[in-house]
Amino acid sequence: MHETNEVDESHEAASRHDEDFSNLTEGDVVRTLNKHIKVLVAKDPHYVVFLDDDYGVEWATDLETLPADYGRIMSRRSRLEGLSGTVLPARQLPLFRRWLGDAVGRVFADGDGQNAQRILDRAEAYLIAHSRERVRFWYVSAATATTAVFAVLGVVMWLSRAQMRLWLEPNGFEILLGTASGSIGALISAISRKTADGDASSGARDHLFEGAARVLLGMAGAFLVAVAVKANLVVGFVNAAGAATLPLLIVLCVIAGASERLVPTLIAKLEQPPVAGADEP
Repeated sequence: MHETNEVDESHEAASRHDEDFSNLTEGDVVRTLNKHIKVLVAKDPHYVVFLDDDYGVEWATDLETLPADYGRIMSRRSRLEGLSGTVLPARQLPLFRRWLGDAVGRVFADGDGQNAQRILDRAEAYLIAHSRERVRFWYVSAATATTAVFAVLGVVMWLSRAQMRLWLEPNGFEILLGTASGSIGALISAISRKTADGDASSGARDHLFEGAARVLLGMAGAFLVAVAVKANLVVGFVNAAGAATLPLLIVLCVIAGASERLVPTLIAKLEQPPVAGADEP
């Protein structure tokens, strides 16, 4: 989030007109702006701050002297107002926009921007927190939906395990079942994340893709671990565990799906060249 120094010219023009704003009430029209007052935030003989029919923050003033940081405050308010339309649900907009209106009112009432900046600081922190919550919701929702698809496939495979073992042979069946189990580990990882990176103002698509990709990545890791186990490249004791082989393999695949470090570590281990002279007597 970056601040700009642009100020709405319509409000600058409004400051050039003389109008007694103290008699205005909700439902009236501000002549200098030709805007309807939906929610009255602050008023004085020399200024009025209100929300219009779309809950946009509007104001008019005939004050000749404004704080030195007036332009920066109004630009910041404009940026936060625009972001709120993409981050907050519609039911929360009136309250948040009134908050922004309070900041504008403090500029005119105090003659400086200190209190206004404090209000905008709280408003921005509130907006960032809700942005992260929304991003996390999109991320976890996509991860849950993707996991549900592969969990159903895993259940179908298990219910038809006798036929699947004939088609794929035992090792192939267990590798595929372990791969599907990796989606559960990836979902556990996604849910356990307290916050999600990103900005809700960019829209849902990127974050939905990220959530689905996290599950697919976890399944890819589970597949790699399952193949490595079956090839006796790692934890070869699992293949000698008898009836416990499949449960152990599934547990390892769930862990692989949840871990973002296990698979890279395994790949790095497999890529290590043999130590020179290791096979020499």
